[in-house]
Amino acid sequence: MSISNILLLSNARDTPLISKCWSFRFDCVPQGLSGLLSVFRLIVLLLEKFRNGIFGEPAPVAGRLVIKNMRDPDKLTLRSEAYADFLSGMNSSAVQTEYEVLQLMRQCTVQFGFSHFMIARVPFGEQQRFAERLVLSNWPSELVRDYDSAAVFQVSVLIERLRHTKLPVFGATRSLLNAQGTAARDTVDALFCAQAMGNTFAVTLHSTHGEAFAALLSGARGEPDRAETADLYLTLLQLFETLERTFEVGASARDKLSMREIECLRWAAAGKSSDEIAIILGISAYTVSSYFKTATRKLDSVNRMQAIARAMRMKLI
Repeated sequence: MSISNILLLSNARDTPLISKCWSFRFDCVPQGLSGLLSVFRLIVLLLEKFRNGIFGEPAPVAGRLVIKNMRDPDKLTLRSEAYADFLSGMNSSAVQTEYEVLQLMRQCTVQFGFSHFMIARVPFGEQQRFAERLVLSNWPSELVRDYDSAAVFQVSVLIERLRHTKLPVFGATRSLLNAQGTAARDTVDALFCAQAMGNTFAVTLHSTHGEAFAALLSGARGEPDRAETADLYLTLLQLFETLERTFEVGASARDKLSMREIECLRWAAAGKSSDEIAIILGISAYTVSSYFKTATRKLDSVNRMQAIARAMRMKLI
């Protein structure tokens, strides 16, 4: 990839802006994801300098974390290289399961100083509960259960804001994930205060078929600056593309599983034994075991329990 003669208007005040410019030449930008990140960061820095040159230094916004030393080119380069290495490490077509994506999301969460993450389908109706939309998270199971019981996700401040912007959203978790105005519930505030999830960074990501997903990172850290926001958005975008590949694997598994195999998995997930499933379906216990063996193989699992767990993650049962 070659980029040449990128011109940036100077921020000189004593000469006409058009009379002086800086010229940058990059004869050999690294190929692949590292090169893409380098170009992406370059564009962010050029736009920042251009904005400052015309409008002056942006006024600080109340309640916003401003990291001045991140304007130091050396520090920006070091941080950029660290993120590039992280992105390169996760850019693998070998990732095929949600469990592998889950591990990558854990690494991403730690890399950016957060403690919790969550990816969910954006609700399109007011009756859709949180648990029905949840795709991937490291939230404690009791938090998922209690927040689902509160039934506020579909009418939360966060979902309303994400429906009206393509930009990242940042704010207090207990406010973003609560209902708006008088509909807000004190119990929701208490849920997130108890989990040390003070602030949340959220973006909307779309699948190749146009379905909207909300990706959230929560923790006790402050708001990312512009450069880190760009890194974070690119990272989540790459992770979501990897996650979408697992959807395709799930669709393939759904096509391969027979109705009887799905029924056996569904009853097993409900706690029924092979003998009980045989009575319910009117077949022999040997046939039930045979269905479990073929379903386990088709789901690329090592045993019945893993097959059930994978089928549940893929929304097959």
